Amino acid sequence: MSLYDQVRQGFAKVIQIASDNTIYDSFPECSFLSTTNVISIKPANQEQIDIFCRKLGFHGVEEFNIKFHLRDETGRKRIVIEADLVSVHPTQIFFFFGRGFVINKTDGSHIMEIKLPKNSPDTIGKIVHPSQATLYKIFKKNDGDSPVSYEVRKIDDNKPSIIIEKASVSIYSIAKMIGILDAESVYQFRSSNRIIIGHLRPKLSFSGKTMIIKFARTQPDPQLRAAVIGASLLLTLIDVHPILKQAWEKTIELARFDF
Repeated sequence: MSLYDQVRQGFAKVIQIASDNTIYDSFPECSFLSTTNVISIKPANQEQIDIFCRKLGFHGVEEFNIKFHLRDETGRKRIVIEADLVSVHPTQIFFFFGRGFVINKTDGSHIMEIKLPKNSPDTIGKIVHPSQATLYKIFKKNDGDSPVSYEVRKIDDNKPSIIIEKASVSIYSIAKMIGILDAESVYQFRSSNRIIIGHLRPKLSFSGKTMIIKFARTQPDPQLRAAVIGASLLLTLIDVHPILKQAWEKTIELARFDF
């Protein structure tokens, strides 16, 4: 490793530790989620994604910024959140390591970011405060016949705040088989005491790229709902847009070894 790499990684670690040691234990700007019960996740421009994926085979990974719209499906389908999947660049590596999803309200207010884990095979990602302090990590669960697929844990807690159970529903499996959908899984989100918070499922539509989050009206906590949205964006990337996830991973790898 070059001296520059050592300095760069050391400085990035100092920034991360400083952020984590500052008390950030909740998401800002998310109180509106307590009354937003059905949200769709959809690319703002699917053609942009299609062109990007085709170019990958010829030119390799380039910098990208791909926008997803999250709409209130019960409020005239108005956009309530914009999630930009942003590639990392070597010049940004100090402050925005592995940039990932940058999630804002439509007025630009920063809610959170979603990042990939660093050297952690047990996790699929983490949800961070705008300050870059980690609030939650999303852990994989491989317990044989257990329906639990993932656990969302607060950074200072070994017990899950949210349990994610994956299920296959026949109608979605058939729709994927005949090419109507790109994903077939339904995810249920439960609190630590097994109460349903909501679920994530594909939307039955000809575009096949839209996912729906439906929250239980009895669980209006906006902080839990924000964590569900963060996890849902990552699961959407894994299930519906795996090529984008691979491109994101590649830009992180290239940034590490660019100098």
